[in-house]
Amino acid sequence: MSKKEMPGKPVFKKLLVKKAEVNRAENSVSYESEWESMFKLAERWESDVKFFEDEINFLNELLARYTMWPIDDAGMENTRHSIDELLRLARQRDAIAKRIEIHFTHLTDLVQNPFSHDEQRCKDEHAKIGANVADLVQQFREVKRKVFALTEHVMNIEKTRHLLNS
Repeated sequence: MSKKEMPGKPVFKKLLVKKAEVNRAENSVSYESEWESMFKLAERWESDVKFFEDEINFLNELLARYTMWPIDDAGMENTRHSIDELLRLARQRDAIAKRIEIHFTHLTDLVQNPFSHDEQRCKDEHAKIGANVADLVQQFREVKRKVFALTEHVMNIEKTRHLLNS
């Protein structure tokens, strides 16, 4: 679901503007600034997770394109392992994207009605999603390095074969 399709986001932003106006009029501290910063961070996570979808697709294409040539058994095993890791990362990415979408709903509900959802549970959910995104980033970097190394290895093998056959 894209940002434009998510009903909670525009509602959340409108509510924050209204509440901020009321808080300024009452000269009180903005209670919503905490929720607003959590919302902005969740938007960034959503963007990062969407980017990883594109990156995972690119790495799958890279493996498909450069490992289609016959390579040694170790290369084939490394290719299978890399494909499995990319598939696992894609599933993990999808799960995180769904959790972020639900988190947007919880944040919106809290701003609309502070008693509709447990604040601490929402904060815990936010922290857990942040840890999951950080873990995804770390795992993705490792898999990306492996895929690039494998691709380079296969290209070097092909280059050597070409030079020997010339």
